[in-house]
Amino acid sequence: MIIVREMKSEDIEEVQKIAKTTWRSTYKGIMEDDFIEEFINVGYSKKMIKSRSKDTLFEVAEYNNLIAGFINYIPDYFGPKQMALGAMYVDPIYQRKGIGTSLLNSLVEKLPKSNTLFADIDRKNNLARIFFENRGFSFQKDINAKIGNYSFDRIRVVLDR
Repeated sequence: MIIVREMKSEDIEEVQKIAKTTWRSTYKGIMEDDFIEEFINVGYSKKMIKSRSKDTLFEVAEYNNLIAGFINYIPDYFGPKQMALGAMYVDPIYQRKGIGTSLLNSLVEKLPKSNTLFADIDRKNNLARIFFENRGFSFQKDINAKIGNYSFDRIRVVLDR
């Protein structure tokens, strides 16, 4: 059974574990190893998660009473009625069990009609692209993102309600 709920402060360590495991398995061969480790250490530090949770919303998915995934989203990111998906990761051992779909559905249910949900995904992350396309997202545009000294190609997908 999958339960999606708001993240609590005591969930942060599990969110960190999922981020580490998922980033390493998803982006190995797509991004440089040193960038992956640096991003995990900085972007998913306890301090950063606490800071991000002040301005954004985090939810976790429990699968058989264990935290198996999380989603982070930003209301009104690009303007009124334009929500951005900041992150969504499911522990690889729990993937293909409906957890990602449950997390995304929980977010979409919160999205009022006539609003838009954006997600930026790495161009080489075919599993993510297929996941979003299969759930009604469409390609909007190419993006070249830069974090520190690292540059990579992303695509923005959008779901209009």
